[in-house]
Amino acid sequence: QQQQQQQQQLVIAIFLCNNMNIQQRRMIVLAAAATAVSAVVRIRLERKRKMLQENQHDGNKGRVPDTITIKRQRRNLPALFLEIGPTNFRRMYRMKQSSFFDLFDLLQQKLPQPKITGAPPNGIITMETRLAMALRWCAGGCKYDIATTHGVHPDEVYNSLWMVVDAVHATRDLDIKFPTCHREQEQLAVEFKAKSDCGFWNCVGAVDGMLVWTNKPTEKSDDMGVGPLKFFSGRKKKFGLQMQAVCGPNRKFLDVTCSHPGSASDFTMWLDSDLRTKVETEGFLKEGVQLYGDNAYVNSHYMVSPFKQVSSGPKDAFNFYHSQLRITIE
Repeated sequence: QQQQQQQQQLVIAIFLCNNMNIQQRRMIVLAAAATAVSAVVRIRLERKRKMLQENQHDGNKGRVPDTITIKRQRRNLPALFLEIGPTNFRRMYRMKQSSFFDLFDLLQQKLPQPKITGAPPNGIITMETRLAMALRWCAGGCKYDIATTHGVHPDEVYNSLWMVVDAVHATRDLDIKFPTCHREQEQLAVEFKAKSDCGFWNCVGAVDGMLVWTNKPTEKSDDMGVGPLKFFSGRKKKFGLQMQAVCGPNRKFLDVTCSHPGSASDFTMWLDSDLRTKVETEGFLKEGVQLYGDNAYVNSHYMVSPFKQVSSGPKDAFNFYHSQLRITIE
């Protein structure tokens, strides 16, 4: 009724304008329009107030009025894991189911607890589900497929990813650090020796570099200050960041460095790494143990790399058994 009255007033005002000059017409039309707009606003505010009252009785307190809810069915995580099976689970999440729950136990104290201001229409998203979505995305899953599988909005996949990343950074037991204790270094060498068919006993870690692909950065996003073109790798023909990592015999990371653009070489990364400074410090490494790297690295008292341009004989045999241990970082 109020809308009809406002429309009638607007029509009358327009009719009266025929007998007035231009300035008077403008004033009347603007006044009528302002009155109509204020009436519509009051009607909508009243409608929202009524909806809020109704939602409070329905248990949806806190829901934004006029929100369109897409009904989604949250998946029961143990039932989903049972359906996937142990073999496919390892392929999808890059770990065993027992490792998944061990990881959750480590991160549980650091993961944010869901803030419930009312009754979510589709139910809360558990932290176990958020961890599963984050791990699946890191393993190469598509956010839309992940969201459909778990019955969540696609944006929640990325929300879950950053929750898990922050929790990992805040968990000291998951810190990546090269062992400084000689006894721990000796244990690494013993475990590497068990993997060697010829009994190489001196490997304490395998080192290699890789290009982490990215989009071409803009001048504004280049926080390294080297220019966007420096992020282009001529060998890989892609933009990215250069990363260097060291792992032990069980493929657990012992050191990670990611401080150079994609145009940098593996050896440049090594020269500027904190680990190089440490291993060159007398007494840091147990006497007789070394890192194993490919031909991008230079032989020294702490680094063993393969012979170049050999295809037969003892040197080629050495390269074969050398790669048998170095392959753990590939």
